[in-house]
Amino acid sequence: MAIREGAWDCPQCGRTRNRGPRKFCPGCGASRDGATPRAAVEHRFDTPASPPPPVQPAPAKMSDFLRRLGCYGCGCLSLFILLLVIIGVNAPPSYNTGSQDVEYVEVERPPADVPRETVLTVAGVEWRRSIDVEALRTFTESGWEGEVPGGVRALASSREVHHTEQVRIRTETRVRTWTEQVQSGTERVRAGSERVQVGTERVQVGVRDLGNGYFEDVYENRPVYEDRPRYEERPVYREVERRETYQEPVYEDKPVYRQRIRYEIDRWTTVRTMDASGKDLSPAWPEVQLDPGEQEGARRESYAVVLRTADGKTFTYTPATEEEWRGFEVGSTYKATLSPEGELVQLGDVVERAPAPEGLPPR
Repeated sequence: MAIREGAWDCPQCGRTRNRGPRKFCPGCGASRDGATPRAAVEHRFDTPASPPPPVQPAPAKMSDFLRRLGCYGCGCLSLFILLLVIIGVNAPPSYNTGSQDVEYVEVERPPADVPRETVLTVAGVEWRRSIDVEALRTFTESGWEGEVPGGVRALASSREVHHTEQVRIRTETRVRTWTEQVQSGTERVRAGSERVQVGTERVQVGVRDLGNGYFEDVYENRPVYEDRPRYEERPVYREVERRETYQEPVYEDKPVYRQRIRYEIDRWTTVRTMDASGKDLSPAWPEVQLDPGEQEGARRESYAVVLRTADGKTFTYTPATEEEWRGFEVGSTYKATLSPEGELVQLGDVVERAPAPEGLPPR
């Protein structure tokens, strides 16, 4: 165990690194009692050391001034000056606006990907009604026996292939081969590494003040580790070819015949359509004039409401029923929801109804 000579700083005159065995300061003669001891690390010896060389006073430098301020030459002052330069370069420019105070108002804008609410005004109403006119027309068609509708006039019939079905006619001997993995043994492979303790080492962890100007090193034993490869046994496989024979059936497509009938049939067919439309709240069906052998067919009706925004953009709303459509009056306003693309998504409640015409009660 090594013994080191220490040093101490004089609390009276400030002389530093006085030799540990000296009990009095060579500079002012003050006692070593109460001084701050230092453990010397420059020399290691077992006998008292020779006196240190005399300290020559050096002229005051900038480094001494910085050391008195607590700076020990780590470069923090240079980093501080560089930081000030960077802040000055990247600082935003300031503009002199005089004595007036500039007030910035942040305008909130709705997100572009969410629906928005608006108010729409009824600009007009539209309706359209139509009636089909039908007449009997003769068509020539064909169908399989048992699937022909009643009331037709048969023209001809023929025996034709309706479908095919597979019939087994023989078997053939075939050979099937394949490969499969079979374990043939094991092999020792590296599977990483592991830390293993291989011994201990004596490490200095500090010094102990002996109280006489000398210090003693303090050691402790610490484990020493090293990485060693770790191995494991893994199976080894090889490919083995397998072979077997089997009987495979052979099929043949056999046609199945049925009677196909060619016939005539009369059907009511739309020959013309009568239309009526308007842009008011008085829809009416068109007048239909039937020729001999004709009849009225299907009737269709549709209703629409034209809505307009404050900036002039128009939308067309289709009510579900005529009753709902009649509830819209030109000039009334409604709440509405528009999609992010500007399309009408939903029509809400009425905001304000248009004034009723003179002589009629309001709705």
